Amino acid sequence: NSTESSSEYAAQALADEKNAAQNNDFTSFDKKWAYAGTDLGFNYSPTSTTFKIWSPTATSVQLISYGTNTNPTAAQVSATPMTRGTSATPDNHATNTIGVWTLTVPGDQNGMVYAYKLTFANGTVSDYAGSTYGALSTSPVINTTNDPYSIATTQGGNRSVVVSSANLASNLVLAQGKSATWRVASPTQAIIDELHIRDFTISSTSGVSAGNRGKFLGVIESGTTDPNTGTATGLDYLKKEGFNYIQIMPASQYATVNEAGNRTTAQPNNFNWGYDPQNKMVPEGEYASNSVNPVTRIIEMKEMVQGLHTNGIGVIMDMVLNHVFSQSESAFEKSEPGYYFRRYTQSGCGNDTASDHEMFGKFIIDSVTYWAKNYDIDGFRFDEMTLLDSTTMNKLRAALTALDPHIIMYGEGWGDSNANNIPETSINNYKNVPGIGFFNPSERDAIVNNGGSADGFASGNTASTTKVASALLGSGGWNGSNAPQAFLTPSQSINYVECHDSYTVNDALWSANPNDSVATHQARVTFANATNILANGVTFMEAGQEFGRTKLVNPSNLTPLSPTQTQAYQSGSMEKPAWYPASWDTAKNSYNGLFGLDSNGNYHGNYWPGSNLYTPVVAGDVVNAINWDNVKDNQNDVNFIGNLIKFKKSNPQFWPDDYSKLAWTPTSIGVENVTNASNGVITEELTSGATKYLVILNASGNSVKIGQGGQFYGVSNLTGKTVIISNDSSLTANQVLNSSVTLSNLTVTIIQLSKSTAGTAETAETAPTAGTAGTAGTAGTADTTSAQNATITF
Repeated sequence: NSTESSSEYAAQALADEKNAAQNNDFTSFDKKWAYAGTDLGFNYSPTSTTFKIWSPTATSVQLISYGTNTNPTAAQVSATPMTRGTSATPDNHATNTIGVWTLTVPGDQNGMVYAYKLTFANGTVSDYAGSTYGALSTSPVINTTNDPYSIATTQGGNRSVVVSSANLASNLVLAQGKSATWRVASPTQAIIDELHIRDFTISSTSGVSAGNRGKFLGVIESGTTDPNTGTATGLDYLKKEGFNYIQIMPASQYATVNEAGNRTTAQPNNFNWGYDPQNKMVPEGEYASNSVNPVTRIIEMKEMVQGLHTNGIGVIMDMVLNHVFSQSESAFEKSEPGYYFRRYTQSGCGNDTASDHEMFGKFIIDSVTYWAKNYDIDGFRFDEMTLLDSTTMNKLRAALTALDPHIIMYGEGWGDSNANNIPETSINNYKNVPGIGFFNPSERDAIVNNGGSADGFASGNTASTTKVASALLGSGGWNGSNAPQAFLTPSQSINYVECHDSYTVNDALWSANPNDSVATHQARVTFANATNILANGVTFMEAGQEFGRTKLVNPSNLTPLSPTQTQAYQSGSMEKPAWYPASWDTAKNSYNGLFGLDSNGNYHGNYWPGSNLYTPVVAGDVVNAINWDNVKDNQNDVNFIGNLIKFKKSNPQFWPDDYSKLAWTPTSIGVENVTNASNGVITEELTSGATKYLVILNASGNSVKIGQGGQFYGVSNLTGKTVIISNDSSLTANQVLNSSVTLSNLTVTIIQLSKSTAGTAETAETAPTAGTAGTAGTAGTADTTSAQNATITF
């Protein structure tokens, strides 16, 4: 009978799972027990709802109902046994239900709050990293858990909620392919701004209405200005500056923030970045206007996405799939102990999920495509992507491409220890994961050394010039010879000099150059940002980096240090007050020291120094909230970066996604030019059709003369050529040049050498046509009249 077969299946599954864990190979287990159906979770209709959960080692499962009471501690209303499937089809996992438990509840169950109660009468297998991995405990275990496939939960995320199709509806217009007009044809056209939902608008300087600050709806509130300065903030600022994508830091429900918004002495800021995931398909409740109503967060996140799309901005989600917050409390561990986690941990979180186990690999694909299909998400960034096996990621790439090939995928690709013997999605494995990009730390460190030292190009280290030249070529591997590129295409290179981790550019360059004047420092920041934008590949920035975002805060008044204070502190010219030496004040239960530095003076710039990812956060908004006053303080730099972004987006030669169509190729460079590449000056010509631009980056430490009689293009007459954009104070946009031009140190200048005739103008932000975008120039073509005498330098 079915009871006997269920008991037999549970016993067989437990024995198979023990063998799989002890051998660290779940291939045979997955072959026999995995399920590929698309109906896990709840399946709603107005007349009945069917619930399904995968748990092959369970001996019984009950559906627990709490009625429609969304109180997280509401009493249980009923417990109904579920039925185990009997279809054993190991060669067809779509129908292989012997590990799946099912129950259909008649009637309209919209709003039903539920959980699962699973009994493992035969015991459980350990999948905790370490020496106990694979150990069998024969003690019976009973677990009550929310649904691993939850799409809605009660406040706090511990109970799941059924939501009808009608209640899931919003103003979001789902669009894929040609109808998603805000998506770019190539990732190299993307200008991405990373932001934390709370950080973006929580400060009163955001001008966002009090009820929307720090919320999904705050991101799309229009017409906001800084009450102190009158400058545009929030959404209007993003549009004005020219960003066409935002990457939101984790916005699926995470564990350590109290969704009710309660503050305590131990956790006064109720803050986290979100890398402590709990429910990976549920929006975070702290970002909703009401975290009690399970639907509010869903609708408001969709409204945010729609508002951004309406304004021509795509949305990229930061996905944390490589680990959970708490293994013992996770729905994965409770629903199928012994299966979902790896023997060896590489994430540093101690509970790495096993993407190479079929059912978690399936969950990765199901969860990511859920966001794409139901929230119209335009791209995905993956935390510690190396730990997600490349087989699963290629399947995910194919699934997203089937929806829309213009959905973007990229992530963190470092780590490469491969203790778990899987094909890793690492930067060194780029050839095997086409269509997936990687953060490029080599590009970052060549421009601004992430450790705060003066090793970067923007700090005047001319030895970095050739590395930056390579970055401008989409990290094509150029080192003065014909080295092969480091990626399949430029779109695999995610170019960044700042992200949420570690130093902001502002803080890094102060650390590297503590004796700079404020003006020189600001020039370095702008130069670094501009160089990053001009590099072939995908442009990535963190919100506020162009206006000097800092995470160095004086805790005596809880305000960021001014540039003058920072310079004085970094250079040692200011006598350090008592609060500068970092320490923890037990009596005050607060951090006493310069936020951003730990007790050894090392920069962290995230929660509070010395904390780990999951410790209650003390610094919170003080360190992380964006101070929109800085826009006005750095208005010239903001304007320059905004103009550069818009210019790049409008000129296809600045974003080809094919190494053969770059504006320059190594074979056109002579020995003389390779020598020049070490002196801190980089020039490049970029051609599209008849339009040609000359780009000059000067970090040599001196002014340089370009054109007739100059160090570069010395026999070329620049008379009549036009300055398109420059942050050199002696030049203005549309300025017509004489025979030469002298450019100051730490400046970026684009000069138009020739332009298309009527009818051949380039169309802004369209995909390049083969043979026209970034056509490789020939060495020595500074202008069409003296090509035989000019030189090109990298």
